Amino acid sequence: MQTSMQLPALCCKCGEKPPTSRQTIKDSRSGVSVLTLLTMFIGMRVNYNESVEYDVPLCADCDGKIKRRKVVGLLVMALGIMVAIGGIAWLFISYTTLAGAPLDANYMAQYQGLLPTMIPILAGFLIAWIGKMIRKPKLASWNNRGFRFKNKAYHKAFAELNPTMAR
Repeated sequence: MQTSMQLPALCCKCGEKPPTSRQTIKDSRSGVSVLTLLTMFIGMRVNYNESVEYDVPLCADCDGKIKRRKVVGLLVMALGIMVAIGGIAWLFISYTTLAGAPLDANYMAQYQGLLPTMIPILAGFLIAWIGKMIRKPKLASWNNRGFRFKNKAYHKAFAELNPTMAR
């Protein structure tokens, strides 16, 4: 298998302009082996982890778009974290007010009043996860068979230069 690759002199995102910068992409795969299914009864677990880090060329316009997307993703993540912290504060305040109240026969109904405080906590985590997904540039993917670039023109040029590394 080829250990190094040649990159076309095109932007990986638009596939048209000459590149002016590079973007590092980190891609990883992990999973559970079939051996785990066979050996799980004796407490053995077989995992596999694969990772690769590679640079792709970008033109100035596409590089700027990706940088703006990363900033927007970071702001969305910050918003999600703030919403989750607000939900945790609401839960803490609600719980401390309940803690001082005497428990009666219907104490479960009192604690069920805390359930709505979970909504902003979960929503905050969801918003932060969406922000993380926004930040990740989807330029290429990799698995143990090779690379696939989102831009078809760039992928075709890459496959011509690296026939054993394109899928």
